[in-house]
Amino acid sequence: MIMVTAYEDFRALRQALDAGASDFITKPVNWPLLRYRISYVLRANDAFRNLRSSERRLAQAQRITRIGTWDRDLLRSTMYWSPEVYSILDLDPALAPSCSVFMEQVCDEDRSAVEQALGAALKDHEPVDIEYRIDGPDGQLRYLHMLAEVVLGEDGAPVSLVWDYPEIFPEKGQEGPGFPAGKA
Repeated sequence: MIMVTAYEDFRALRQALDAGASDFITKPVNWPLLRYRISYVLRANDAFRNLRSSERRLAQAQRITRIGTWDRDLLRSTMYWSPEVYSILDLDPALAPSCSVFMEQVCDEDRSAVEQALGAALKDHEPVDIEYRIDGPDGQLRYLHMLAEVVLGEDGAPVSLVWDYPEIFPEKGQEGPGFPAGKA
């Protein structure tokens, strides 16, 4: 929605944008500029629609394959977990993602190895490929396989740590979706 107004009152414009307007133009209308703005809003709408569709497909693929994705932004000290991470770890999606919450899920015996692998990845910029165990909600140990990669900025410093975990399997060597018997 593009708002056309005779006012240049920024408070009124802010209210219109907060109410859902995508852009605004003041009177008298500059028709070539309005055509450009409409074209831009339509392109942006298409881009958002394509992004939502892509996100839906990714979430569906992760759910089907039982792969969860993390992204830890080292510059902003923020973290993102895909919905499937919450499912794999059996955590409430309302819980804010954090390294400490993740490490609480890792079995005591494996925690040090996971911490060392992630620390080495950040220090040496090498990929992580490690198997570890978590305590399932039923008290049964479950295995996860972490694949992680450090993303470097233009200056060569780490800016992000991205990792995936493929499907959980209850006991090493047992059959599970994505891990046929003898392939785990």
